[in-house]
Amino acid sequence: MKAEYLKTHWIPYLASVMLFVAVLALGSGWFEAGAFLVLIALWGVQHHRIYRDDRNKAQILSATEGGSALVSEMQGLADDLQTGVAGLTGALESELSQIQSLVGDAVGTLQNSFNGINDQSQAQLDMVQTMLANVADNIENESGWVSFAEFAQETDKVLQFFVTHVVEISQNTMYMVETIEDMASQMDKADALLNDVKMIADQTNLLALNAAIEAARAGEAGRGFAVVADEVRKLSQRSNRFNDEIREVIIGSRDSISEAKDSVAKLASKDMTFAIQSKSKVDEMMEQIGQMNESTALNLSQVSEMSGQINYLVGDAVRSLQFEDIVRQLAGYSEHHIGRLNEIFRRVQSNIDGMMQDPAGSAETFAAKMGQLRVMVHEEFSQEQAHKPVDQTSMDEGEVELF
Repeated sequence: MKAEYLKTHWIPYLASVMLFVAVLALGSGWFEAGAFLVLIALWGVQHHRIYRDDRNKAQILSATEGGSALVSEMQGLADDLQTGVAGLTGALESELSQIQSLVGDAVGTLQNSFNGINDQSQAQLDMVQTMLANVADNIENESGWVSFAEFAQETDKVLQFFVTHVVEISQNTMYMVETIEDMASQMDKADALLNDVKMIADQTNLLALNAAIEAARAGEAGRGFAVVADEVRKLSQRSNRFNDEIREVIIGSRDSISEAKDSVAKLASKDMTFAIQSKSKVDEMMEQIGQMNESTALNLSQVSEMSGQINYLVGDAVRSLQFEDIVRQLAGYSEHHIGRLNEIFRRVQSNIDGMMQDPAGSAETFAAKMGQLRVMVHEEFSQEQAHKPVDQTSMDEGEVELF
């Protein structure tokens, strides 16, 4: 009796099953309400057909053979439709989740990359400005451009030569002071010898005076001797005057030598002090320049590392910008899924409409057509689930497949 009932009323039953499966697949509140209204309308039509078909009981009874096969095919078609719709719905949900993951990952990577680029660029700028404020990069001379390190080395050589030269001059000046002191000592000795010469002249003058006295006593016989004595006295007087002149020259020379000694000693002392202070300052400056060069080399190394990090961040940003193409492919394929789902339902509806146009057919014919419809539905769903354009769920790695 059940098989006879299904044989008679399989069309509204099949439509109800398909509509119920569609409601389960779409899952919208307003759509469920409309679907249940349609179900009520379908069962009203069915009730009318039952009332009409009761008057033709013989025709219904003649079609009971093969009813179980029709029920089986109808149930199989409903299961296939439900399985296929569930698979496509799952694929759509997976692709939408994949789109959300890709977009979120790409946007986060872009934000981190640009923030990192900004931080690294600012740090690099601060470091370069510090370097420029602490040391000049190049110094121009007649032969072209030299580095600051070369300039410092050449300056150190020149200053070293200057300091050495000044030290040597100071040493020579001290030697000159000692020599002048020796000269002053010799002048003192010469002055002492002049005293002896004066004493000899005085004694000669005294002897000449005594000779003149004795010649006067001798009278006419001692007149010649008196002349000689007078000449000797004059010679002694000239010797005294010459001795006084030499003494004045020696005294003046000794004063000049004393002044020269004081000046040279003062000059030597000042030059040595300046040389020592200058050498100490130059050593301190060279040490500071060495520290500045080391700091500059370290800063340049850090700037180089920052440049590498900036290049890496830029690469992440460029790769993340490809998310638009990946998302577009996923969205396009999701749209393709929906289009194919509509096409499958359209073909199923077309086949059902064709069968409804021939309600007098046998159950075996309907079952065969239903089996063909199931094969078509199974193949369509299998083809849709076999291909996926994008496998990755993040922007770290992966490839894009164009379809």
